[in-house]
Amino acid sequence: MMHSKFVLFLLTCLVPSQILLAQSTGSLSVEVAFSKSVKLDAKNGRLFVFLSEQNRPEPRQQLWPSFKNHIFAINLDRWDGQTMTISSSSDLFTMSDFDLSNIPAGTYHVQVLWDHDQEESGPNAPGNLYSQVEEITLGKQAKLELSLDQVIPPSKPADHPLVKVIDLKSEVLSDWWGKEVSVKASVLLPGSFYDAPDARFPVCYNIAGYGGRYTRVNRYVERDTAFLNWWQSDEAPQIITVFLDGEGPFGDSYQLDSDNSGPYGTALVNELIPHVEKEYRAVADPAQRFLDGCSTGGWVSLALQLFYPDVFGGTWSYSPDPVHFEQMQLINLNKDDNAFFNKSGYLRPSMRGTNGEPIFSIQQEIAVENAVGYSNSFVTSGEQWGAWNALYSPKDPETGLPKAVFDPMSGKIDKEVAAHWKKYDLLEHVKANWSTLGPKIQDKVYVWMGDMDQFYLNNALRTFDAFMKETTSPVSDAVIEFSPQKGHCTNYSHREVLEKIADKLRKKEEVAYPLKKDVETLDGIINAYYEVVSGPEGPRQVARDKSLHHPDAHVMIVSEDPEGQPRLASITLDEYHKDFASTAAFFEREIHRETFTFGHITHVWSTYEYTIEADGPVKGRGINSIQLYHDGNRWWILGWMYDSERKNNPLPKRFLPKK
Repeated sequence: MMHSKFVLFLLTCLVPSQILLAQSTGSLSVEVAFSKSVKLDAKNGRLFVFLSEQNRPEPRQQLWPSFKNHIFAINLDRWDGQTMTISSSSDLFTMSDFDLSNIPAGTYHVQVLWDHDQEESGPNAPGNLYSQVEEITLGKQAKLELSLDQVIPPSKPADHPLVKVIDLKSEVLSDWWGKEVSVKASVLLPGSFYDAPDARFPVCYNIAGYGGRYTRVNRYVERDTAFLNWWQSDEAPQIITVFLDGEGPFGDSYQLDSDNSGPYGTALVNELIPHVEKEYRAVADPAQRFLDGCSTGGWVSLALQLFYPDVFGGTWSYSPDPVHFEQMQLINLNKDDNAFFNKSGYLRPSMRGTNGEPIFSIQQEIAVENAVGYSNSFVTSGEQWGAWNALYSPKDPETGLPKAVFDPMSGKIDKEVAAHWKKYDLLEHVKANWSTLGPKIQDKVYVWMGDMDQFYLNNALRTFDAFMKETTSPVSDAVIEFSPQKGHCTNYSHREVLEKIADKLRKKEEVAYPLKKDVETLDGIINAYYEVVSGPEGPRQVARDKSLHHPDAHVMIVSEDPEGQPRLASITLDEYHKDFASTAAFFEREIHRETFTFGHITHVWSTYEYTIEADGPVKGRGINSIQLYHDGNRWWILGWMYDSERKNNPLPKRFLPKK
């Protein structure tokens, strides 16, 4: 048996000093009112009192579990900002194990905040009011007077010529909510956007870590000088990045349809993406739409690729949230009874260091979210568990709020609600749909994970990876990488993702051409000559066109100046695609051909007509003069020129179709 003095010494080391010094406490009352400079109508809201032993960042921004920060909150109806006193007699909800009458003695930084905003989730939404921070030493009764004299300003994307802002009314979300709802995004245009007015570009949809806003584009154009310099150089790939907004009614929307937040996935696919392609010349082709992100963004990017496999051409997903709910961090939602305690009775950690040392528990995390949520529950916190719950859970018909997957105070899991989560379980979705989903996601999935992820996300991805390695018909080619001893999002780089997208597009072009059917016959190469320049609005088949032409091929552009005098420009094929080729809707077809061959060389007079719709009326005609060479194995185009039919330059009957 241990010696009693040693046991007392050990307990002294293990028990927080504030518990041992429980007899040394102080009380606090706070008088709070709107500043005279604030003009605000009476509104319902939630008044917060933040106490923190740390002064950075501001107490109102310390919304994470810690023994050093404490949150007290009360809901108020139609408060007009007149002076009111907050004390232990107030009906306060708190995350802490003490109230304002018995605060452990010490020095604290105190701040109050009035959350009345109805448009965005979380206490620090634009328009909410807060006070300056006051430092106070507690050991006896104390009183503070704090004025709500600060207004949280809206965040704004950077003012830069390559940055555009989308604030688009969503018809589907507006109909669902019965009020106008907009979706926001920022667009980072490629460096050549203005120099190539006819070009269209691939696009990457970037999803942030939890709650990341569309204004994160500022990081790349204002704070990351190295990135911006690279982005505006010739070295950077010519790809549009769209930074999606993480804000939703209950926190991050996760960009998917849900029973509680509404059809955010539908809004993205049917409204935002078409808008981007129309307004910013993004390629309207799934093969050139990509996704990337880390943490929440890692899960969303992977989920969008799996739920919308025909819409996106590839995802680079890093450190995704749990992809299997039997490993929801360390919780098995299907088999466990309690979210807070494991079967051994230990508190489940939610976060650890990369050395394995636990940092805080799920119970602590939920306590903070309960204090933030206006229903005194994580369900309305707008934080991580609140957003997961809003996405995955059914709506409670009695409250109109998401049903809690577990009790916010005890942690007891609601099995009926947990069963509803299954349709968002990415592993279960892939398993159930592999025969049809598998072929659609070949060469489209890359996932990275650190094997010491701070939030235990590696466990679920290990199970997901094991299934993918066992797939047949088809055998999955998904690339899932694990890095030993690496933590959350350690290897993520948006620049590297953009470079990987460029490599993917480049390799696809290099591998595909020349097509055998294009170069083995004269008919084949002439047909391909017309196909590569024809199509709906969008980029032309440049790589295929290059495969038809000899490396030394030249193009002659024949035209007339304003006085009707002929002009001739001799250019390379690359110069043609850069300066002359159009990405507008254009359909050119051959209507007559005259062919002359001698030995290995051939000259083709090819009469053409063109339209701007696939089956639309003819808009013009002309003749292509094409010089070709056969090297014994395949045909090559050595060069070509054309002239258009005009009033003073009609097509000769010889070059018209025979009637």
